[in-house]
Amino acid sequence: RHAAALGITIVPKLQCLGHVDYLLKHERYRHLREAEHPYQYCPRSEQVFALWQAMALELMKCFAEHDEFFHIGADETNNLGECAECAKYSKADTYVFHVDRCLDVIAGQGRTPVMWDDILRDLHGVLGAEEAKRVQSLSDKAILNYWSYGYGGTGNAFPLVHTYRERGARVWG
Repeated sequence: RHAAALGITIVPKLQCLGHVDYLLKHERYRHLREAEHPYQYCPRSEQVFALWQAMALELMKCFAEHDEFFHIGADETNNLGECAECAKYSKADTYVFHVDRCLDVIAGQGRTPVMWDDILRDLHGVLGAEEAKRVQSLSDKAILNYWSYGYGGTGNAFPLVHTYRERGARVWG
């Protein structure tokens, strides 16, 4: 309530795929890992989706007064396609399968989904250029949070802003 009075927008976030080692490090959740990696969920697991959805809905209730946006993360998914189930599909198809459903959960609650854009621009070389083009359709459903570490090197510019904008994507930087 105080944030709104100050003109500050609060954007709750729950990682939907990577950066979940806080949870997957526990034996109870080991079966939800992508190929035993404690950092990333298996994106083809229905149990993962059900758990994430339940947590997202609970978090939205906790932040009911901040009901405009919700960030799903979806970044740094370096282990895509490594488990036996995910290996049956392309990395792009697996990524879209999971992230698209998460975006739908958020939109279904009347909030605008936000997601990191690094996989869409293949910043980490996980997908390859052709597969990266296929996942860019997710920009139709979410605000892309375009980021840069800002300490030099490759990937710290914003070369795809114009491409995203030409597609009609909404971009935060």
